[in-house]
Amino acid sequence: MDGLDRLTVQLYRSGLGLAAVALTAIAVLLAMADRLAGGDRMLTIAWLVFAAATGLSTHHLHIYDKRFRWFVGAVTWFGYFLMIVSSRVGPSAGHFLFCAGVGFLSVALSTFALKEQFCFKVPLQRLVPLSLIVGVFSHLAHVDHLAAAAYGVAAVCYIILITAKLRMPLHYDIGKKEAYQI
Repeated sequence: MDGLDRLTVQLYRSGLGLAAVALTAIAVLLAMADRLAGGDRMLTIAWLVFAAATGLSTHHLHIYDKRFRWFVGAVTWFGYFLMIVSSRVGPSAGHFLFCAGVGFLSVALSTFALKEQFCFKVPLQRLVPLSLIVGVFSHLAHVDHLAAAAYGVAAVCYIILITAKLRMPLHYDIGKKEAYQI
């Protein structure tokens, strides 16, 4: 394991940690949106952190099969594209496209959680895809309290995930380099 391997594992794990922070902030802000001055601006920042965290982990994902690496990268970029386009259209279409973009980023975050469940037996990670799906569709339907609860469940799962990852040696995330498809 060389210096670049250590750096990329740390960046991958940093993305997971940022995702936990962003999901927590999103859950809290959606739950308190109607009572919090400046809540919309803070929520926008939380969504940006969510997107950045997803990209950070996507870019530094160590997984053997190049088809999975390509898939995770593609859904992340498509999610970014939809989120950017959402700001260029009307409010109704914009909300739909934004939620669709969050949905694609949620696919990437779900992939990380399922990978960690499969590879390292990190508990409760199978709840991440379900909670993110509920969060996206609830947010799309403007049922913010349900979305907040769903994102809160995902946040707790990601907190468990990053806590487990921080206890692992860095080389666990690399595995056998010769098994990678280039």
